[in-house]
Amino acid sequence: MRLLLIGVSLVLLAGLGLSVPAVAQTPPPAPARQVVATPQPVAAATDVSPTAAKASAVQVTAKVLQPEPIFGSTVDLQVTLRYPKGYRVFFPGRPDVRPFLLLPDAGKSERTETPEGVTETISLRMVAARVGLQKTPALEVPWHAVTSSGGAGESGVALVPAQRMVVRSQFAAETDIKPAPLPLPKPLIEDNTPLQIGLLLLAAMGIAAALTWLGVRIADRRAALRVQKPTTPPHVTALQRLSELVHGGTLESAEPREVYASLSE
Repeated sequence: MRLLLIGVSLVLLAGLGLSVPAVAQTPPPAPARQVVATPQPVAAATDVSPTAAKASAVQVTAKVLQPEPIFGSTVDLQVTLRYPKGYRVFFPGRPDVRPFLLLPDAGKSERTETPEGVTETISLRMVAARVGLQKTPALEVPWHAVTSSGGAGESGVALVPAQRMVVRSQFAAETDIKPAPLPLPKPLIEDNTPLQIGLLLLAAMGIAAALTWLGVRIADRRAALRVQKPTTPPHVTALQRLSELVHGGTLESAEPREVYASLSE
């Protein structure tokens, strides 16, 4: 009886030993179900450090619209910020962009809200003040999350990546620089006030003298026309009357008073 029990036990053990390899050879579905059922976002969140999670909350991209500007020309730097709706981002009002010069009316911002989050585009207008390979500095953009009570939650700083560009000289432009045409010559005019006043006075005196001489001439002519000149001179007329008195017999026949009157006349 004891031998029979031992033989049955060996048979059972042999059967179990043969079944185990058969089960192992079949594709086990359980591990596949466990891998699929594992939530990937939770595993990723557990693997990412808090610093990396804060840095990825605000995404920053930047680009230069004029990669090869000319010295003295304007350069537009476009910065795009993407962040969730519950975040506040503080872009500097007058960022330090040296070696470039920031224009006074440089800051222009456009804000767009979508169900996925907020997109803010900021345009900075600068002036290229140096020649050669130049690089804009990396700008720090602070941000913090707004809690349900309206306070500040987690915070961090996002960096605007530096932008490289080659600033060319004005003489290296593609177009030929031609000098502007010279302006037409203008005569030099100097105002000599004393000389002008003296000439005006002389001209006025000359005009007055000419008018006076002309008036005198006209008056003399008119006076000469009014006076009628005698045709016979007076002494000739007197001699003729005396001759008439002598040869006419008036002295002998006329009374003395008549003769005296004729002689007096």
